Amino acid sequence: MSTALLLGGVFHSLIESFAQPRKLSILMEREITLSTNACYMFELFHQMATIASVASDVWFYVIPFVLYPIFVMLWVDSRNEIFGSKIEWVLLEIIPPKELEKSPHPMELIYSGFGGVIKTPTTFEEYVLGEYPAKFCLELVSTEGLVHMYIRTQKPFRNLVEAHFYAQYPNVEIVEAEDYTKQVPRTLPNKDWDLWGTEFKLF
Repeated sequence: MSTALLLGGVFHSLIESFAQPRKLSILMEREITLSTNACYMFELFHQMATIASVASDVWFYVIPFVLYPIFVMLWVDSRNEIFGSKIEWVLLEIIPPKELEKSPHPMELIYSGFGGVIKTPTTFEEYVLGEYPAKFCLELVSTEGLVHMYIRTQKPFRNLVEAHFYAQYPNVEIVEAEDYTKQVPRTLPNKDWDLWGTEFKLF
């Protein structure tokens, strides 16, 4: 019995002797980890403070260059809107003859004729007056099963448009039409109207 107690005491002493360094090692590792994290956070805050200090010294040099493109975009949009509001448009319906057998070449000549009035605005015209190149819009519309061909153009170019069409299609009929888009509700889709659109890209 005494021998067993003696051996038990010896083993207990050995276990405690091995456990103490282990506990000490764990505590040291935790202290080292906490110390490393503290150093990292201090370094991070130091870098952030340096960046803030530099930014406070040079922000008035950098900000104008950053905001300039945004200002130009907003300015040009506002000038274009003012310029566009002064343009008077006219909608012409193109009524071709019932029998028309021609290649697409005449329409290519008409497009080329429209391109002759398009000019690149000067810097003053673009950024101060808000001018942009002239636009022509050819539209195909189906109304109650009937297909209509329209061309939307600026009023000063009406004679030009008619001259080019008559030159290529002498029997064509051109009349001024009411803007069909006014018959479309401003809010779409609704309970009576649906809306669908797509885009085509030519390669």
